Amino acid sequence: MIGNTRYRHAISILVHEQIEVIIDQCLNFEAFAPDSLIMLHVSASASFEKACLQKGLDESGCRRTIINPVSRPTGWGSIIDAHLANIRALDAFCHPHAMIALNASNDMLLRRLSAQSEADGPRFELREISPTSIWYTGRQFSQSAAFSALARKLGCSQMVGSQIEGSTYPLDTLLRLADRVESLRELFLELPGVAEEVVFPTWALQHLGEPQKQPFILFRASRMTGLAACLIPPRMRGGGRADIAQKVANRIESYLLPPDAARGDINAVATGRPLTPAAWPHGLRRSRPAIFYGIKRIARRYDDPLRTYIRTHTSIERARQESDA
Repeated sequence: MIGNTRYRHAISILVHEQIEVIIDQCLNFEAFAPDSLIMLHVSASASFEKACLQKGLDESGCRRTIINPVSRPTGWGSIIDAHLANIRALDAFCHPHAMIALNASNDMLLRRLSAQSEADGPRFELREISPTSIWYTGRQFSQSAAFSALARKLGCSQMVGSQIEGSTYPLDTLLRLADRVESLRELFLELPGVAEEVVFPTWALQHLGEPQKQPFILFRASRMTGLAACLIPPRMRGGGRADIAQKVANRIESYLLPPDAARGDINAVATGRPLTPAAWPHGLRRSRPAIFYGIKRIARRYDDPLRTYIRTHTSIERARQESDA
């Protein structure tokens, strides 16, 4: 129950799809993050009313999920405002030193994530942002005059990127960022694509130093797009050749291989087996084996086989907690 509790761990999730899928995710997160508050941001373009979602959450037994009354437009490459809206809303429910995790609507948890275990530091990556980066977004932002100006105005001396899903930052650090960017919105409109993958970690690195933990959601980076960029000599990557090669590789891979999560990874995460998320080095520091708590890219279909498989796993965890109560 929410009541007067000041949460020390909260999760920001942006949603827009079918209500039954949203409820399925919230039941999963409440089961495996039993100490956490969940803040949902419903896209301004969602096809359902918030009242209908609230009714569904209540009837399903979700007790630690709040719907943010504020809705921002969302879409690929433009979700940072939605997360910032959730961060502001969480200030009323969380301890000043709470940790806030940022998640996507196709993430699912598979292991228990406790507020106590998450209190000892942020989680983000140090993906390289430079004209020679293997990471497509890293090259785009390194050549963005708007992002250079934004970083300068924010007082950030080094630009880095990170997977957003499962990245975690202190609430007070995020609130300071939200306040600072309020007057810089014109620069956000000029940023190339997924600003949330760059703005949050760049700000965090400046104010918190290098992270000791990776995001807690496993996301397999594309092997083919990484190899495609590696085939282009570093000095030629900034001229667009690497972009073209990666786009072609991505289309081929999407056609040949489904982008969704794999059953083997689901089982490995659930049993706590250390995994290395990246299929290719994309950062200032190579990814290292880690224990993850959830997985990305579970199809947003209620009857999807992997989602159904995880739902059974969630039900077992819920039953175990009820028997322990």
